[in-house]
Amino acid sequence: AMIRMEAWEKMGGIPEIVSEDMAFSLTIRSMGYHGLFLKDIICQEACPADYRELRRRSEKWLKGMSEFIIKFFPKYLGNKNIYWFEKVDILLVSFVYIFPLPYVFLFIVCLIAFLPQHIAEITEPYYFALISDRIKAIEISVILLMILISGFFLAYQFISGHYNSKTLWKIVKYLKYQAYYSFSNFIKNTIDIVLFILFKKVDFIVTADSAILSEPKFFIFLKKRLSFILQYLRRFMLQHRL
Repeated sequence: AMIRMEAWEKMGGIPEIVSEDMAFSLTIRSMGYHGLFLKDIICQEACPADYRELRRRSEKWLKGMSEFIIKFFPKYLGNKNIYWFEKVDILLVSFVYIFPLPYVFLFIVCLIAFLPQHIAEITEPYYFALISDRIKAIEISVILLMILISGFFLAYQFISGHYNSKTLWKIVKYLKYQAYYSFSNFIKNTIDIVLFILFKKVDFIVTADSAILSEPKFFIFLKKRLSFILQYLRRFMLQHRL
C-alpha cells in the first residue's frame, strides 16, 4: 500500500494490532481520507511452504480478526466519517474468518436442547407426544436460521470476489472449494477463536520466513515408510498378476 505522508503523520504510525491493515484502513477512513484501488500492481508475496505453515497463518488471521472485532472495531461504530455500508462491509469481511461459529452454535443447540427431548421420546413417549410438534417447530426454525446465516455469508463472499462468474459450473465450483476450506477446518478454527477469547493473546506470524525450515524428522520417516510399503504392494501385485 502507498500512503500519503500527510495521512501517515496525522495517523501517528501503524496501530499495534495483528490485523494492522484493517485497523489502519478503518482509522484513516475515520479521519476523512479515502482509498483508491490500483489494478496494475503485482504482488510477489511468498506463499507458505506447506499446509502446516498455511494453518499457522490461518491461526494468525483468525485470532487477529477476533482481536480486531472485539478490541478495535466497536469504537468506530458511531464515527460519522465512515458510511454505514462501509462499516457493514468491514464487519462482514471480518466475520468471514470466523465463519464456522454458526455451525458450532447449531451443534451446541442441538446437543443441549434437542438431544434430551429425543431421549424422552424413548423413555417417556406419552410426555413427548404432547410437546413433539413444538420441539419440531423449534428445530426447524434453528436449522433454517443457520442456513440463512450461512447462505448470507456465502452469497456475500461470492458476489464480492466472483461477481463476473455467472455460469452455474463456476458457482458449483466455488461452493465446493468454500465448503472444503471453511467447513473442513471448523474445529481448529473454533479452538483458535476460543483460545483468543480466553487468553487474549495473538502472535504475529510471518509464515513466509518458515519456508527455509527443514521438514520434521517424523514426517520424513513416515514418508519413507509409506513409500516402502507402496513399492512392496506394487511388486506383490505384479508378481501375482492382481
